[in-house]
Amino acid sequence: MHSIPLVVALSSLESAVSNTAVRADTFTNPVVYEDFADNDVSKGPDGLFYFSASNMHFFPGAPILRSADLVNCEMIGHSVPTLNFGYNYNLNGGVAYRGGTWASTMRYRRAIRRGTG
Repeated sequence: MHSIPLVVALSSLESAVSNTAVRADTFTNPVVYEDFADNDVSKGPDGLFYFSASNMHFFPGAPILRSADLVNCEMIGHSVPTLNFGYNYNLNGGVAYRGGTWASTMRYRRAIRRGTG
């Protein structure tokens, strides 16, 4: 006598479970709709991916993005915020600055994030 309500309850449960199934994220290219040349991606000890790129002569320089899934990225800063390295880096007559950051890369070393570029 209790079998009909049980069948209805189980079919409702099955419907609810199938509607809440986890679906894989989908994306279309480009994943990041920006001009990030010479990009480099590395995985940090926190399990997140870090993305560094060239930015030519624009400053702040060498943008850094972070992502957990290589699809959804967030901008977290720049590894070269200014060129306060001395007079030789002055854009008016200085010779040490040769046009920006090129092919920057970033890796974790002893839990300290360091970039080169």
